[in-house]
Amino acid sequence: MSESKRAMPLRRRLGLTTRGGFTAYLFVLPSVVFIGVYVIVPIFGAVYYSFTTYDLLTAPEWAGVSNYTDIRGDPQFYPAMRNTLVFALGTVPAGVVSSLFLAVLIDRSIRGIYFFRAMFYMPVVSSFVAVSVIFLWIYEPQFGIGNQILRFVGFPGLKWLRSADTALLSIILMSIWKNMG
Repeated sequence: MSESKRAMPLRRRLGLTTRGGFTAYLFVLPSVVFIGVYVIVPIFGAVYYSFTTYDLLTAPEWAGVSNYTDIRGDPQFYPAMRNTLVFALGTVPAGVVSSLFLAVLIDRSIRGIYFFRAMFYMPVVSSFVAVSVIFLWIYEPQFGIGNQILRFVGFPGLKWLRSADTALLSIILMSIWKNMG
């Protein structure tokens, strides 16, 4: 048999510990434990407690699906679901589009771009309390900058947070701005 026709020896598969895989699993373990304790366990707990009657003082009593059938008769349920859907459908697509547009705008090499990048990212690292106070000032009916701009353009001022018609829109706009950077 010639040299070129000789069978190549098979390589032995290395085990998990030989390749360093065990060390990799050790590095991932804290994250997996964190997600399990603070995400997965509460989800299962919420599902369990949704099938019980529980007031934090007495032991939970099994209620079955009666909680879900009772909620359909609650007059506040459907408006709350509508508000949740409007908020989600208003913030997610608009937030993604505005964030991508902002990313394209600041992806330039012009003088002072680092300053603008920092300014655009500031809302993300600001707390919701600070952003809420800023937007309370913007939405103030008499002296807020939002109404000043509307009046300058020729529109009447709005009661941004005091009217059921504009409150949800105001919160959606604040949330989009907060998460845009």
